[in-house]
Amino acid sequence: MALLTIYNDLVSQIEAIVDADGKRVINKVGFWNNQFGNEAVETSFNYPAVFIEFSTIEWDLKMNAGGFNTDVSEEQSGLPSVVTLHIGHSHLEDTDISFPLLYAINQQVYFAVQNSVTSLYGPMLRTSERTDTNHDRVLDWQMDFRVTFAQTGQSINKTEIASDTIAIVLE
Repeated sequence: MALLTIYNDLVSQIEAIVDADGKRVINKVGFWNNQFGNEAVETSFNYPAVFIEFSTIEWDLKMNAGGFNTDVSEEQSGLPSVVTLHIGHSHLEDTDISFPLLYAINQQVYFAVQNSVTSLYGPMLRTSERTDTNHDRVLDWQMDFRVTFAQTGQSINKTEIASDTIAIVLE
């Protein structure tokens, strides 16, 4: 549930980025499936676009490892993991113009998701950024965030038994 929660939260936070006229800044938000490398066979979308990748997810091997919930069994805490945002920009001919534009968009994405936290994950802390320019007309700006998850376990069914209802027979 934690991964679905963080995915849905990130989509909402990124889709909420608007310009001064109230127009959405990011045209497409979704789950990463190498869309930029498969542009010829992908369903078309407009740029800028952001795709969410769960790069590395590590879990503590102990159950009930001190997560966020108290009334569950089989809860598992995550170790610090990596979520990568692939921010796709369409190539602009004049790099003197394009870099300030794409950098401003990248910063808006960063500020929309930084330090996000709920009962299932958080906080989202940026750890690194890099560019992947190995796509024909697309710049893939990758932004990594470190985050810790907690997987909600199964509910514990608690039944209270009155102390006078138990009879102990010793033979």
